Amino acid sequence: MHHPSLQAIYFFAPDVRRDCLAFAGPKKMIAWFRSHLVVVWAQDTSGQNFNTVNIYDLRNKFTAFTKEFHNVTNVITEWGSIFILTADGKCFQLEEKDTQTKLDTLFKNDLYSVAINLAKSSQGYDANAIVDIYRKYGDYLYARPRFDFDGAMAQYLQTIGGLEPSYVIRKFLDAQRIHNLTTYLQALHTKKIANPDHTTLLLNCFTKLKDEEQINAFIEKSEYQFDVDTAISVCRQAAYYVQALRLAKRHRLHHMVLKILLEDLGRHSQALEYIRTLDFAEAEAAMKLHGKELTTHLPAQSTELVQQLCTSYQPSGGEHVEGIKAAQANQADDGIAPLESLLDDISFIVNANRASDTVANPADFVHIFVNQPEWLVMFLEFIIEQEEFAALHEQNEEAAKIVYDTLLEMYLREDDNVTFEDEATRNAKRREQHQKALALLLNDKAMFHENHALVLAKMHGFHDGVVLLYERQHMYNEKLHYFMELHNYDEILKTCKRHGDVDDDLWVQALSFFASQQQKCESEIKEVLKYIERNRLLPPLLVIQILAQNKGTTLSVVKDYIIETLKQTHHLIREDKRQIREISEETDKMRTEIEELKTSAKIFQVSKCSACLNQLDPHSTSVHFLCMHSFHQRCLGDSERECPICLPENKKILDIRRHLEENADQHDQFYKQLDCAVDGFSKVAEYFGRGIFQSIITPGGGNAPSK
Repeated sequence: MHHPSLQAIYFFAPDVRRDCLAFAGPKKMIAWFRSHLVVVWAQDTSGQNFNTVNIYDLRNKFTAFTKEFHNVTNVITEWGSIFILTADGKCFQLEEKDTQTKLDTLFKNDLYSVAINLAKSSQGYDANAIVDIYRKYGDYLYARPRFDFDGAMAQYLQTIGGLEPSYVIRKFLDAQRIHNLTTYLQALHTKKIANPDHTTLLLNCFTKLKDEEQINAFIEKSEYQFDVDTAISVCRQAAYYVQALRLAKRHRLHHMVLKILLEDLGRHSQALEYIRTLDFAEAEAAMKLHGKELTTHLPAQSTELVQQLCTSYQPSGGEHVEGIKAAQANQADDGIAPLESLLDDISFIVNANRASDTVANPADFVHIFVNQPEWLVMFLEFIIEQEEFAALHEQNEEAAKIVYDTLLEMYLREDDNVTFEDEATRNAKRREQHQKALALLLNDKAMFHENHALVLAKMHGFHDGVVLLYERQHMYNEKLHYFMELHNYDEILKTCKRHGDVDDDLWVQALSFFASQQQKCESEIKEVLKYIERNRLLPPLLVIQILAQNKGTTLSVVKDYIIETLKQTHHLIREDKRQIREISEETDKMRTEIEELKTSAKIFQVSKCSACLNQLDPHSTSVHFLCMHSFHQRCLGDSERECPICLPENKKILDIRRHLEENADQHDQFYKQLDCAVDGFSKVAEYFGRGIFQSIITPGGGNAPSK
């Protein structure tokens, strides 16, 4: 119920008075239509009997309609309209316009605040439509002659979530209204819709304003959601290193913490201590990435930490642990305990209270000592003595080889940064290093890439190592040539004596080498010739040809060799003649026997059976063979046509001959054996002896060509 008075209009509920609206002046009548109040004012003072009708939208607090009517007698609100009756018998019907028409009217009159209230109270308008009205309102305040940037920003803040932020940001970048822009960007972060670019821009605004307090507040406030990496990067660029460090520690970005400590603040000791607080995997990764710089500034402490990682690393308490506790406290205050965070904390606590079950691969840390060779040697010498490295040795041979190869190289390489008082001191130091290298090569546990180690030894003039590695790889020819390059005659002979039984060609190479030398090598040549003559490695003619390469070689050098060779040749000739004579006599004897078998009868005088050894009965059947074996008929059987005693030997000879005849057409095999034979003539003679090249008798009586 409402009641008008001269000063106001009062609203009443059944039991209490409600609102009061101040409307000064006499009212003729009032009416209620939906959310609108209809007020008919009393006659004006001119006496013309006109009444002013005002319709107020109380919800949105604006005058929706005003007009003068002649002597209003009644106001009726029915059927969705307002009917105004006048004394002259007229009836005026007023209909409410739709919301969009109302808004357009309000926009034309720049009544944006009223339009916003109207849109909010209307059920047909969603949030996007209301955001668009706020945008128009902000654009109006931004563009009007008296720039109201603060008012415009207040409207744009209402558009967050519905309007693309770049629309607003671009306007205030152009206007260089950095304070307003900062306000908008903070609101974006508060509502958790900011992207990394917004974070970058906001922090840049803070840095341009030199507002360190705002930067600290932004970093510390947990309600802000932003890209941490971007924030750290901006702080570092603006030289706010302390804030960047605090942010990196808070979010456990260990790699960023170390970058700030090392690259920006130069706090190497603090960085090393921070690494010690990390668990094994993180500490290992950190040392691989930053170890080079740490060993340059803190070689002793860095080497100690790497040694621990490769043996028995255990993290220590420190800022990292305190950071975890602080983060947990913040989460507890906020009532938040993410599962991922809890799992991380549990993992860290477990790792912090026990030694790591794994060890790092020492080969992965070699590169960090690039500027500290003496510390690298100390590190590797420590590692190869540890039990953990023995286990790695069995699991990963390649990694173990890299460690030993590196240590060998460090022993052999001279440090250019070290100066010596004189050459004698330098040589003494070099001998000491070579002794260590030799001891390392002789270590039964050590493993090397043999070829790599050999290259290192030759590159650095490590004579003992070269010889040892050649012998270990059975590279006797290379060892011999190595001494030839050094013109070390004694070692050449020693090499031939030591390995000549394995490779006779060493003596031949030695002979060629000594024969090619301009200086006198008579004693060496004589010693080589003794071995060649004793083992018949070369034909005498070839020996003479080799020695003839050096015109300075005298006859006295080869005199003893030639005499001894001739003696052996004469002895062989005599022996060959004796064998020829014996074979000829045996052959003649066999031919005579064959001829007798062909032309004369054979008289058998054997009286015992060769099988049962009983007397042969002249009245029973006996079988006599030309091999002079005789048998009872009953001892042979009906199917025996050959002597059972001689049959195995005859069969063996026949099988050999048949095999040789089958191989007669395998020319490739013959030529292959001929190429591999030391004496080709002997191989041909062997094949002749086997009957491979025997002649075939043709029907015409001639000999067919040999196969």
